[in-house]
This record gives sequence, structure tokens and C-alpha cells, in this order.
Amino acid sequence: LGLEHMIADCEKIIASAASCETKTAICVDVTPDGVSDRVGLELHTSGDRNGNSKRSLIQKLISRLLTMGALDAERSQAFLDSEGWDELSGAGGCNRSINHVKCVVRPSGPVETKGYLAFQRVKRPRS
Repeated sequence: LGLEHMIADCEKIIASAASCETKTAICVDVTPDGVSDRVGLELHTSGDRNGNSKRSLIQKLISRLLTMGALDAERSQAFLDSEGWDELSGAGGCNRSINHVKCVVRPSGPVETKGYLAFQRVKRPRS
């Protein structure tokens, strides 16, 4: 794909995420003009065999990315705190949970890190 010059930066992120039981999807933009000069690393985790929850592994991943300088501490905490429940009506609401984190690496400049939430509409249990 012509992205060999990106391997070292991507490898640092993948290595940092390794102990967080992540599965990594590698994303590249392929256009009629060729492959773009950025690589996205989607970091997914769902808990592990040792009883660590998805949330604790995401917190560990965020901490590692903070140490690398790939995240802002205040915004990272706001993202972690965004999980929860929203009442939508008397019949139910919506659960928010962290789905995954994506790091975008470019040939120059800082790593851009994004967090993605999953939403699940839930009926209120009958009393």
C-alpha cells in the first residue's frame, strides 16, 4: 500500500494496546487516486479471561495512550465519564457504553485519537 513509513508509529500504538486485550482493525482510505497517507487503528476490547471488565481495560488503554501523548487528560476523562443511562420516556431509555477507541496516524503531526460510544435503547423493567 505504500505506507511502510507509518509502521513504526503504528507499532507503538499496537504495542501499548497489547496488554489491554485489544483487537485492532487497521483502516486505510482507498480512493480512485490511490491510498491516503493516514492509517486508522480501531482498538476494540471486551474484557478478558482474568475477569477484567471491558471498562477497566478501556481505562488502562486510555492511560497508556495518555502516557504516549496521544490524548488530552481532561477530554479523556470526559469520554470515560460519558457512559451511563439516559431516561427517554417512562417506558425506557438508552444505555451509553464505550464501543472503541481509534487512533489516526499521519506521516507528520500528532496522533489523532477518537472515542466512539455505543447506544442501546432499553425498555424499563416492569416493577
